[in-house]
Amino acid sequence: MGATGSREGEHQPGWSERDLRGFADLWEALGPHHDAIWEKIIAAVGGGDERDLRRWAKETRELRRKALQEGDWAPFLAKLRERGAAYAEATAPFSDWLEVQAALRDSLVPLIEQTYRDCPDKLASALHGFGRFSETAAATLCTSYVAAKEEIISRQQETLRSSEERLAGIISSAMDAIITLDSRQRIVLFNRAAEITFRCPAGQAMGQALDRFLPAALREAHRQHVDEFGKTGVTSRSMGSPRILSAVRADGDAFLIEATISQVEAGGEKYYTVILRDITERRRAEQRLVTQQAVTRILAESQDIAVAATGILQSVCESLCWEVGAVWTPDPEQQVLCCAQLWHLPERQAPNFEAESRRRVFMPGEGLPGRVWASGRPAWIPDVLQDGNFPRAPLAAGEGLHAAFAFPILLGSQVLGVMEFFSRAIQAPDEQLLRMMAAVGSQIGQFMERRRAEAEVRRQQAAIRELSTPVLQVRDRLLIVPMIGLIDAARARQMTEQLLAAVRRQRAGVVVIDITGVAAMDSAVANHLVNTVEAARLLGARVIVSGISTAIAGTLVQIGVDLGKLVTMGDLQRGIEEANRFLGVEVVSIDRKKAAPPAAAPGPRAPKPSAGSRQPEGKGSDSARGGETPLPRKRSA
Repeated sequence: MGATGSREGEHQPGWSERDLRGFADLWEALGPHHDAIWEKIIAAVGGGDERDLRRWAKETRELRRKALQEGDWAPFLAKLRERGAAYAEATAPFSDWLEVQAALRDSLVPLIEQTYRDCPDKLASALHGFGRFSETAAATLCTSYVAAKEEIISRQQETLRSSEERLAGIISSAMDAIITLDSRQRIVLFNRAAEITFRCPAGQAMGQALDRFLPAALREAHRQHVDEFGKTGVTSRSMGSPRILSAVRADGDAFLIEATISQVEAGGEKYYTVILRDITERRRAEQRLVTQQAVTRILAESQDIAVAATGILQSVCESLCWEVGAVWTPDPEQQVLCCAQLWHLPERQAPNFEAESRRRVFMPGEGLPGRVWASGRPAWIPDVLQDGNFPRAPLAAGEGLHAAFAFPILLGSQVLGVMEFFSRAIQAPDEQLLRMMAAVGSQIGQFMERRRAEAEVRRQQAAIRELSTPVLQVRDRLLIVPMIGLIDAARARQMTEQLLAAVRRQRAGVVVIDITGVAAMDSAVANHLVNTVEAARLLGARVIVSGISTAIAGTLVQIGVDLGKLVTMGDLQRGIEEANRFLGVEVVSIDRKKAAPPAAAPGPRAPKPSAGSRQPEGKGSDSARGGETPLPRKRSA
């Protein structure tokens, strides 16, 4: 905040960096609409001095610009104090400011939301800045107004009484809860908004300690905080900034607030005024936004649905304050839901309930998962112990679980699974949360379908690669690998893996790699081919490369391949002939006419061949068809 701390720090609240950033985002959205906004304010005030308001509009433009440039908001707040004092001096109703505040809230919040509709972070920041600045402005104006009134009252008692009546009306109609305490921290003012916020009539709150509306664990710390604030002499400041405070309604319901406190001394008595706002809904909206962003990030980064599901369970439990979460998936054969995954907060274990959930299956319509599976819609149970269709209720009671909700994982109208969550608190249905989680369920369903499609594409690609480089066994211990088309590094590696696996599986002695259909290959693939030949040799197989083109031959020579390691043949036929010679197999072509034996003289019939003896060549044999018959050839020792 620059020089503010040393010059006028006692008049400027302890705004955090988040607050200042929120102010910057707020004014960035509202700056272009400055004149239009003030026209709405002037119209809302109506009976006010229009010339005075237009002068005030011009001054605020300049003060805002300097504050944003220098980070020093003290002049702006000083002007607000002057404004409050001016209202008191002129006996103008302080309701003018509340009317301005109401006009601002009604017109500015939609404008901020429209400006940042595509930027959730800036929207949250600007709304936070609007709330913090509105609170501070209200407290500053109220404090300066009350102080000026006290001075006037000392001179004019009648004016004081009428001013108090007007102020009471203003406070009563204020949208924020306003509570005034005396020096003993007893409530002396409790406006209508405070009655609504704390669900307590003013008559029951007056004269009571403010402690009754605070959690027991925070009461002593709050009392000390107010006492220390009274000793500082600071006019106003935020309570607990930048932390969010906890409060308790008259019926015991806990909730979250943001609060500012101001002090004034009158007639020797010190009074503290607390202006606070219930931010439960705002906090829930922020938590939901965080959860949505986390789910989107998890689905974008995960490759496996199991990993994604675990991350989503953890994110929902941690961000939205639920304690146990589970994923249920259908068994298509049994037509039941089974528990696929379960997660809980580390400090909130429920072992018996978790064990039963992992063991159990649900039919359609049975239990919370079954009814969501059957309906395809989210469901909420405020207290599972009071639900007539919750078979796990006895175990939930033993673990202290009460509220539950579940939503379907959808792909179109198909339910791919169900997610359910549990809390130890009894909670009324939250329709906004259910709508958000229904959208999350659709996101997960699309993720599952996308990953399934990607897996299918990979499977098809692998099948195509395998078909593009087949390893063929033409006879015992002889493999042929015909290669056609472009050979890149990936295809070369895949060919090597298939070939070496086939050599080991078939115990091949010779492999013929025919590259007649390959027009060219780069140096990397050529080196890979040489390495493949060497790897096959280590497995006991000889490799013959046939059909080398002129271009490929030039590449082999250019990169300096050791040609002594390669056995090459001009075409596939010669490659097979060389392989047969190496294996000791002779292929003989037999002509039927030349092979026919001379007619023999009549004589005794030849005996019938015994069972298992070789049949003479005849119809259907290789020689009869003019084919090739492999004959073993003895090799010399």
